[in-house]
Amino acid sequence: SIINTTLIISQTEAGLFSSGLEELDLREVAQQTVDIFLPTAEAQGITLIFLSAQTGSFLRGKRIALQKMLGNLVDNAIKFTPSGGRVEIRISEAGGRLSLSVSDTGCGILPQDRENIFKRFYRGDGSRSKPGNGLGLSLVKAMVTAFDGTIEVDSTPGTGTTFRVEFPCAAPSDGRQA
Repeated sequence: SIINTTLIISQTEAGLFSSGLEELDLREVAQQTVDIFLPTAEAQGITLIFLSAQTGSFLRGKRIALQKMLGNLVDNAIKFTPSGGRVEIRISEAGGRLSLSVSDTGCGILPQDRENIFKRFYRGDGSRSKPGNGLGLSLVKAMVTAFDGTIEVDSTPGTGTTFRVEFPCAAPSDGRQA
């Protein structure tokens, strides 16, 4: 698993993953992710919410990559949020860009760790007691970049974290409305 993930990150960073892109509805991928993670969140006493005013949020990408990207963000949010907490996925669109945010009311990321969280195998002090290998956020960053997106993180220790990902919107096709 570690070798496969490292290989995917390397291929993505080398530009080998950005060919054969398809038009995808980010809202649909997000709803599927919520459906997958909802039982885990509920079992841990965490409220998982998906909010989107969009009827369709289209971008060019690869479904499996978007599922892995969003799955990693939601998995981390649940992993670092205590019982009684909340994880929220939100999609919006403005200025030809799709914005996806995953927010939690978890432990947050220490300021000294924030600049390193996207590096391969990096695990901050607060994450070492949790399962993982330090590749999830590297994979997220590589996939976001492969689809011409950007990612940023805002976190306050003891309060929570928000990851914001932006992608360019796909040009309307097949008669759908912008």
